[in-house]
Amino acid sequence: MLWRLSMSMLMAILLVDNVAAQVQISGVDRGFQNGTTVTIDGLGFGTKAFPAPRLWDDLNSPAYDGFGHGDVFPTRDGDNDHPQDSNAPQKDAGYSESSLASVLDSGNARVDGRYVYAFRSNQGGAIKELGDVGGDFLMVDWWIYSDAIMSINPGTTKLGRFWAGSAGTAGRITIYPERIKWDAYPDESYGYGSWFVDGVWNHYRLLVDSSGGLGPNGGHGTIKFYWNNTLVASGSDLSWTVGVSGGPNYTWAETIQAWDYHNSSPHVGPTYVSDIYLDNSQARVVLGDASTWSQVQHYELQIPQDWQPQSIQVTGNLGSFTPGESVWLYVVDANGNLNENGLAVETDLGPPPEGPGQPGQPITSGS
Repeated sequence: MLWRLSMSMLMAILLVDNVAAQVQISGVDRGFQNGTTVTIDGLGFGTKAFPAPRLWDDLNSPAYDGFGHGDVFPTRDGDNDHPQDSNAPQKDAGYSESSLASVLDSGNARVDGRYVYAFRSNQGGAIKELGDVGGDFLMVDWWIYSDAIMSINPGTTKLGRFWAGSAGTAGRITIYPERIKWDAYPDESYGYGSWFVDGVWNHYRLLVDSSGGLGPNGGHGTIKFYWNNTLVASGSDLSWTVGVSGGPNYTWAETIQAWDYHNSSPHVGPTYVSDIYLDNSQARVVLGDASTWSQVQHYELQIPQDWQPQSIQVTGNLGSFTPGESVWLYVVDANGNLNENGLAVETDLGPPPEGPGQPGQPITSGS
């Protein structure tokens, strides 16, 4: 009997420990509003060394106050401070301020009253040098809109380029509307699909894990790409399990763009980019449009200020949710675990959340 009791107690303890390890949200201290601090209580949030993302750029920082409608945004072309430049000899080829000028626009904003980046030349435009996240893991999240990419030139329009690897061997990820290309020199892999709809805002998220190095000869680097919160391409699909020996790893966001690399037929059409979120952890806080995560299609990232295992403080960001709209709260830990069932929360309007971006040289918070 004593043995049975002891086993029962042990099983109960293990069960409690298992539940405690799961991500659970018990409540919030207020409704979500743009720019307002919200405290989230719960269990299993884990830790995040730098609570804020490495970059949050929603163009509402005072750094942009001097810009007017249609002003040119200065790209950081020619910045050769990154060690991976030797592995990217084509990085600056054709990527000049004149051919890839970005401008600020409020007329086509995803959210009323907030600027977006606008790419209006025939060849397109780019936001450059978003930065090295300083580790093996990269998560980059952004919104992008165009009336014409799919109808004009979906096959050769680049929407983003990212790097990962070591000092000896680099891997380059390029995202297109209809394919995603991974160059792990000398190897190449492709994934094909249709991941863009003209005339609406598309939400992209890329996760890159370069632990173990990237390159030919096998390893365990992985890549996952999401469109509107649906996984559409992954390393397992494309045999992107690659590795290389020796050298420090880096994971770097080179550019978010809309750029036709066939200069003989440079037709992209007006394109807009909004709300860029870059981090070296997938730990994040999300407002979603459904009560279970698997059903969420529209989500907006909240901006962490403090991150503890049982409490998180965030700056509210309604994005394109409207005040009073039904939304649910999710917390994702560093391993990608989250509460599958969201917590229903109230929303209200407020001023746009202030971002840390600086024209031409974004400030990386948390570094």
